[in-house]
Amino acid sequence: MSATNHTSFSATLARVRGSTLRIAVAATFGCAIGLGLSFFIRPKYEAVITIMPVDHRAQRGELSDIVSRVSGLAQLVGSNTAGDERAEALAVLRSRALSVAMIEERNLRPILFHKRWDNRAGQWRSKDTKRIPTLGEAFKRFDKQVRRVSEDRRTGIVTLSILWSDPDVAAQWATYLVEKANEDLRQRAILEAEESIAYLNKELVKTSVVEIRQAIYRLLEIKINAIMLANVQKEYAFRVIDPAAAPDEKDFAWPLRPLFAVAGLVVGALIGLAWVSVRRD
Repeated sequence: MSATNHTSFSATLARVRGSTLRIAVAATFGCAIGLGLSFFIRPKYEAVITIMPVDHRAQRGELSDIVSRVSGLAQLVGSNTAGDERAEALAVLRSRALSVAMIEERNLRPILFHKRWDNRAGQWRSKDTKRIPTLGEAFKRFDKQVRRVSEDRRTGIVTLSILWSDPDVAAQWATYLVEKANEDLRQRAILEAEESIAYLNKELVKTSVVEIRQAIYRLLEIKINAIMLANVQKEYAFRVIDPAAAPDEKDFAWPLRPLFAVAGLVVGALIGLAWVSVRRD
């Protein structure tokens, strides 16, 4: 190798080393900045409650058996299936009505929109009504950023999670939503059973057919038992498998510091590449 070629190779190697060093320095600084920023973000904790929809198959099967033996009774007892009941229970758990009920009962708008609320004055910072969050806005924030409901279709297990800055509050909200859903569905079942009993009693007066009267008496007995069961069964629609517990202070779900570090590393490397490119030009 000639002296000229050797000198050219050495210069190229030096430029490559210099470029690599600049990219590495920029990536390191980016990683440090990204990680540092994560320490300034208010941590959020995830409280999870694991539940299983309650199966009322035994009672429903008995009703279906009576209906199948005596024609004309389907309208007296309805035709809900196990899938219908499960879908209804999950719909209630995810519903706007359930979340709004908690938001109103616990006055959560100032908490969900704490930056707009003046704690000392006990009022919204802005007098402009357009700046005051509505219940609809509160629900959207709660639904998108705070509460999540997921279902394992293979096992049927349902998990409800709450992501919030206070771990104790997160656990309380998760527990409340399940208890409220159970109570609402329990009261709905009692009301429907009472309406069925009233209707069955009217039909009993109208018919003299022995077979139908016997079937109605059996249906009345089932509906009365259903009311008794609903009155004593607090976990009417969802049985709690694993209750919500407040996470430890160090076990926050957000921010994910490794993610911030990696993001900073990538951004820093890109800045380093741009730096090297500009210097070459």
